Amino acid sequence: MVAFEFKKGKNMEQKKKFYEELYNQYLKGFVDYDPEHLTDAALEELTEFALKNAAKTAGKKEVIKDDVDNIKKKASKYGIEINFDAAINEANTRLDFDKALTKVVKGRELSSTLHYAFNDEDLSELAKLHKAGKHREKIFELLEDCNFHIENADFDNGNYCNYIKEEEVCVSH
Repeated sequence: MVAFEFKKGKNMEQKKKFYEELYNQYLKGFVDYDPEHLTDAALEELTEFALKNAAKTAGKKEVIKDDVDNIKKKASKYGIEINFDAAINEANTRLDFDKALTKVVKGRELSSTLHYAFNDEDLSELAKLHKAGKHREKIFELLEDCNFHIENADFDNGNYCNYIKEEEVCVSH
């Protein structure tokens, strides 16, 4: 999670201005622009998404220092200080599950980094790895620890068609 620190006197208008800059550079076309429902938690989540999206757009498998510096600079204009360490770790994990799973002994070691949650893209990447026979035990541990029991059962049964979207994995009978 991104750790935000708002300097004294900084209000929601300044947060909205930061969000607008973040949206225009990193989020346009990926999320709806909705400054009227902006909360601190939503701003943190959108900043994390911007980090991951910036790396993916550049074709990278890890967060780029220039993007971190750019976002920090934008935030500081509005009196927002950001600690990106945890966000970078989470983004890098989601960008390359193969690498992240290789680094850990047990899959559940990644659970808190991922906030015990997965999006469709995450599940697709995990399904691809599982289908390829990579890190199966670690994926099992990770999914179980995050309470994704149905997905775990589907992977175990070779049912990947609900998760891998970009390839034809379902065969009609």
